[in-house]
Order: sequence, then structure tokens, then C-alpha cells
Amino acid sequence: MADKTQFELFNVSFPIFAHTYLDLIDFGFTDTAKKFFEVNSEHHRLYHASELGYLSSVCAPHQILLDPYTHRLRWVDRIGC
Repeated sequence: MADKTQFELFNVSFPIFAHTYLDLIDFGFTDTAKKFFEVNSEHHRLYHASELGYLSSVCAPHQILLDPYTHRLRWVDRIGC
């Protein structure tokens, strides 16, 4: 039972990580976002290396507004898909 729960939590942990990172950037907490990314990104590197590379390049609110990937990521998180 614990393995199943752990697997299910792992599946939702990357979207939560990415959304938190983008929110920190969006609200102007750039230094906090960078620290959050440094501390927590390694956990996701095995399955989301390319997404992490992309997210690490987003470092200003205007980038979130203009970027299709961040729009899709945030939209999917909000509608629960």
C-alpha cells in the first residue's frame, strides 16, 4: 500500500514543484524561486530533466506571460488534467 501511495504522490509532485516555482517568479520572489529550484529540482531530474532545464531559464514574470509551455503547465494544473 505504501508503494502505491508513494508512486501516486511522485506523479503529482513535479506539477506542484513547477507551479510553485512559477508562482514565486510571477509574484516577484526571484531569489526565493532560484533557491527553491536549487534545493528541490534534483528530486525530479530523472524523469523531468528537459522540463527542468526549460524551467530554469524562466526567471522573470514577463517570460511566464509570453511562454506557451508555462501557460500550458499552469492551465493543466488549474483544470486538473
